[in-house]
Amino acid sequence: MDVRIYPSRLDGVIEAISSKAMAYRMFIAAALADNKTEIYLNNQSADVAATIGCLKQMGASVQVNGDYYTVSPVWSALNKTATLDVGESGAALRFLLPIAACIGENMSFAGLSKLQGKNLSEYLYKLNGCAATREKLPFTIKGKLESGVYRLVSQTNSQFLSGLLFALPLLKGDSEIIFTDKAPQSEYIEITLSVLEKFGIKTEKTESGYFISGNQKYISPLKATVDGDYSLAAYFIAADAFGNRVRVTGLNENSKQADSGIKDLLLAFNAKGTVLDLKNNSELMPILAICACYACSETIIKNVPEHKLKETERTKAMVYNINKLGGKASVSSEGIKIEGKGALKGGAIVDSFGDPRIAMAMTLAATLAEEPVTLLTAQAVNKVYPGFFNDFAKLGGKLSAL
Repeated sequence: MDVRIYPSRLDGVIEAISSKAMAYRMFIAAALADNKTEIYLNNQSADVAATIGCLKQMGASVQVNGDYYTVSPVWSALNKTATLDVGESGAALRFLLPIAACIGENMSFAGLSKLQGKNLSEYLYKLNGCAATREKLPFTIKGKLESGVYRLVSQTNSQFLSGLLFALPLLKGDSEIIFTDKAPQSEYIEITLSVLEKFGIKTEKTESGYFISGNQKYISPLKATVDGDYSLAAYFIAADAFGNRVRVTGLNENSKQADSGIKDLLLAFNAKGTVLDLKNNSELMPILAICACYACSETIIKNVPEHKLKETERTKAMVYNINKLGGKASVSSEGIKIEGKGALKGGAIVDSFGDPRIAMAMTLAATLAEEPVTLLTAQAVNKVYPGFFNDFAKLGGKLSAL
């Protein structure tokens, strides 16, 4: 889908969509709790839906009323020999492996062909006390997860690590996760720990990892809300900073999400020149690059890991698009350099290159451009924010399909 975006200052209020990262964790905790939990979730991704489906296969019940999900835990109808069909969701698979090994007996995993060729030994061999019938889907986990010492490396997938943090408190004995190289710094683990705390589970950070007491119980808070997704809300928050008037609700000011730092990054812009370090916020580069175009000084955005796209790289794609719109951007040794002119001319064709965050950034860039902008492959937004253009229109954004 290609669209033409017309200059139009945005003005209004939208609600942030629910964080996928928190949604996984909230539903898992609710399924392991002692009582029902009502969860507010205004946006369900395919990965979250797959996770919920597997929890139901384990024995949980999930009733839906609009944006409210009432989760009854697995314990009263626990299916210890369930087959958990994760579909195409590698996330659901990684989260639930330790949990299935903990509460099941010969639980099996299945999935669609996209996942069936993947060797899972790096996870299966870390399940102390268990063995799998094979290293690829489909397989069955034999044995029960045991408490004790789990030695991992800092690059261990955060979803699998989170699964361990969910499962180990349920075991009779105490456990310890030790990172053999260095303790990882991950917003996703911080989100896991915040959800565990909300459900009464205690974990202790150590110099080398985590200590987890056994014999703990998940205590339902009865009602819970999945925080708004800062990584996506940040795009509209930034659009407000360069001249639109947008307020985003549904965000937790105390959120553990790394991109909750968007306001600090925006405040860092300086008339004498700005350096933005996105070591922990690389997903915000596209919209911060647009902010830099509407600034009146030079901005350098550094520590932006390359995101490989089908046709190009994210940094190069943004430089290409900004220059097409009349801005001045270049790839530097540090990342990306933008000479802000306080305005963008527009009147050109730009491309998302299949990247949802580039699509959102270029759409918002066009709101204050001097001339309409044509955006190719605008449907890329559907990968992470299917309602983006609805929210854009709600705020007064004007566009037409081509």
